[in-house]
Amino acid sequence: MGEGQRRIVTQSPLGITVQRDSTMITLSSSISTNRRGMTLIEMLVSLSLLAVLVTVAVSWMTSTLSRQGKDLEQSRWDRAAYMVLDQIGRDLSQVETIDETRRRGDPRVWIEDEMLSIRTTDRGEPITQQYGFDPIEGVVLRSVLGQRVRTVDQPAMLGQVYGVQLELVLPSNERVLPVLSVELRSEGGQTLRRTYVLS
Repeated sequence: MGEGQRRIVTQSPLGITVQRDSTMITLSSSISTNRRGMTLIEMLVSLSLLAVLVTVAVSWMTSTLSRQGKDLEQSRWDRAAYMVLDQIGRDLSQVETIDETRRRGDPRVWIEDEMLSIRTTDRGEPITQQYGFDPIEGVVLRSVLGQRVRTVDQPAMLGQVYGVQLELVLPSNERVLPVLSVELRSEGGQTLRRTYVLS
């Protein structure tokens, strides 16, 4: 260096040294450069945490979708079971339209061999609506019997049925009118019961 040249040296808090000569600026760093990225252990820990989070999220989604599917299936079964009970109620309301001469002394409603039979009319002709339970298929069936109408088996009204309980209580000293109780049990354990007072 010549006599007229001055040298200025400054050091920053980050460890960078700046040297200024009159003709040249030199930068040097004292920061360690041995950190090149994530270590293998850091990567394994990150992947493990990610795997745990993904497992928890997938488990939650699966259980939510499964519960939603069960709730939807139960709701469908409820609606179908209420439709069966409503249809039985409509058939029972038709019993009153049969006059005394057409009944010929036959009972209007009876239970035989786990089958509910209801005598009603269709276009003025007496018919019998029958409701039965098929334990092998787990369905409630409805059929129509009549003089002009040959037996008509309709498709299953309700599926996934575990059991049907029918009870007909005839008039007695305590009860003036007969009462019919119908209970439907689903394979999922749900029970719907309706009681009809017959006039």
